[in-house]
Amino acid sequence: MKLKELLEGWEDADNKAIIDKRDGQYVSFDEEYEIRYFVDAYLKRLDRKLSSENRAIVVNVLMKYDGKIPAKRDDLFNFVDTMADF
Repeated sequence: MKLKELLEGWEDADNKAIIDKRDGQYVSFDEEYEIRYFVDAYLKRLDRKLSSENRAIVVNVLMKYDGKIPAKRDDLFNFVDTMADF
């Protein structure tokens, strides 16, 4: 799966796989819904609007991530914090 593809049809995405709070420790880049959940959780954590523009900023930063996958959620938060330009 390509991260860039996530930006298309974000609002129409089937998030039924998210039933309750996600695993707080890891984010899998293989599961589209996990990345979507992470991006929205990251934006909410910063009190940012859940807009296409803000999601694109986070997804573009995630495309630069070259660390271990699945990634630790805290490591990804820190990575995006240092790379995102809001």
